[in-house]
Amino acid sequence: IAPTIAQRMAPTGSCDGRITVTLMRATCQNEHVVQYPQEERKSVMSQEIERKFLLAHDGWKSSIAGSARIRDGLIAIFNGRKARVRIINDHATMALKGQQDGFGRPEFEYEIPMSDAEEILRTMCDDRVLEKTRYYVPYAGLTWEIDVYDGLLKGVVIAEVEFDRQDRVLELPD
Repeated sequence: IAPTIAQRMAPTGSCDGRITVTLMRATCQNEHVVQYPQEERKSVMSQEIERKFLLAHDGWKSSIAGSARIRDGLIAIFNGRKARVRIINDHATMALKGQQDGFGRPEFEYEIPMSDAEEILRTMCDDRVLEKTRYYVPYAGLTWEIDVYDGLLKGVVIAEVEFDRQDRVLELPD
């Protein structure tokens, strides 16, 4: 992890500048480092390949297959890379995303305890927390994720679809 991200993740208070990051939990060198047991570590390491579209109408609403409430907090952003925490319904994750390359970018995502996610949102994300409802809409063999934003971005509706490979042909709905 780049020092700038680790430093932003470090807790406030006195710290000698030596940062230790263990499965996304950062502490000062002289503090206790929490290690998750191997069986509790759940990581999804992948290449995120996605396309996003700003929606002009709400015709998608008749095809909703499910939904989820999401709170996203931006912890750090640097040179096209970012670290974010997410609470989606009753689960929490931490994600590190690399620089964009075409429609894809490397992504590492880890499950974290809900209490950690709440604390990170409260103490490390400042005004960089977005709230939205995500609707799942199947179309042409893919599941589209339609994000309807609340709060600061109220009224913005974005459709996102993820692929298994960059050269996949996308069939757009009407």
